[in-house]
Amino acid sequence: MPAALTTTYYAQQVAPGIASGSRQSSYASAELALATHRRCSPATELALSGRGLASHLKGLHQRASRALILGQGDSAWSNCNEAILHCNMERLVGELGEQQARQLCCRMWILYICVLSSLTELADGDGELRAKRSGILPALPTSARQVWDLIVVAFDGRDGDVDSEVLVPTVLLCLKLRDARAARDIVEAWLATLPKDTVLLLQETTESCSSEAQQQHSMARA
Repeated sequence: MPAALTTTYYAQQVAPGIASGSRQSSYASAELALATHRRCSPATELALSGRGLASHLKGLHQRASRALILGQGDSAWSNCNEAILHCNMERLVGELGEQQARQLCCRMWILYICVLSSLTELADGDGELRAKRSGILPALPTSARQVWDLIVVAFDGRDGDVDSEVLVPTVLLCLKLRDARAARDIVEAWLATLPKDTVLLLQETTESCSSEAQQQHSMARA
C-alpha cells in the first residue's frame, strides 16, 4: 500500500478515535482501524505471496533502519509505518512461535519510536508533536500518548503486556517532549497491569539488588 494511503488512513481512522475520549474508546478506535487496514491491503497481500509475514516485516524493518541511518526520513517512516500496521501478533506466533514473534514486534515498535522521534519536534503545546519540516509525510501521531495507545492495542490491549524494552523509549519520547505527566501515567498504567509473576520477579530483583548494595556499602566502610 502506498505510504500516503497508509498515513492518510491513520489520520482518518486511528488518530481521531484516540484523541476523542477515554482510554477505552481510544483502544477500540485504534483496534478497529488497524484490523480494517490489515484486511484491506491488497498490495501487502501481493507482497506476501510466496513468503511469510515475518519475512516481509523483517524486510521493511531493514529498509526503514537503513533509511533512518542515511537520514532519509520519508522512506524510513513509510516502511516503518507499513510494518507496524501489519504487525499481526497472532499470525506471527503461528509462523515463529510466541517468543520470537514478540521479539520481532518489539523491534518494530522500537524502530517506529526512533523514526518518529527523529522526524518530530516539540510543538507549541507541551507534549504535542509536529514534523520538523513541512514536506514530511502526513498523519504523524500528534503526541507520545497516542503512540502508547497504539502500542497497547498491538499488545492485546493491556499496558502491562507491553515489553519493557518498548516502554522505555516511549517514556524517553515523552520526556523529550517535556510531557512528564504522560510519562508518569504510562509507567503507572504499565506497573498496575503487569502480570503477577512479573511483579514478583521485579520485587525479588529489587530486594536482591538492595541487599547487594548494602553488603558492598558495609564492606567499603570496613
